[in-house]
Amino acid sequence: MKRILMISSLALLFSGLFVPAADANSDQYRISHLTFSGAFQLPGVTLPEGTYTFERVAPGVIRVLSKNHMTVYGTFMTIPTLRPLRTGHTTKQEVVFGEAAAGEAPPVKVWYPFPAPAFFNYHRSVGYEFLY
Repeated sequence: MKRILMISSLALLFSGLFVPAADANSDQYRISHLTFSGAFQLPGVTLPEGTYTFERVAPGVIRVLSKNHMTVYGTFMTIPTLRPLRTGHTTKQEVVFGEAAAGEAPPVKVWYPFPAPAFFNYHRSVGYEFLY
């Protein structure tokens, strides 16, 4: 009985050592407010300039809403993609645009919702690539 209690206590102690300091499901890592200076595209929709809320609602699923969360513009499937290697620490969110024909709004290709963590040697973070 003492052996089982000791093993259970050790398992509980060690499980606490592997809890990450920043929970990837916290709002800091799920929601971003992005301001666009011109029209842009997401799969199946073109939005005018303005501020929008990008929210990760499930793994691989991004919802785009108005800044006040009153209007949902779409819920989109994505695939995870790594931020390209950096020489220094980035402190901003990022949107990567794809190519568009002259006169058309550029499509958002990838959304990187948070900066690469300082402790991550290669300065990479995971982004969400929209599926068109």
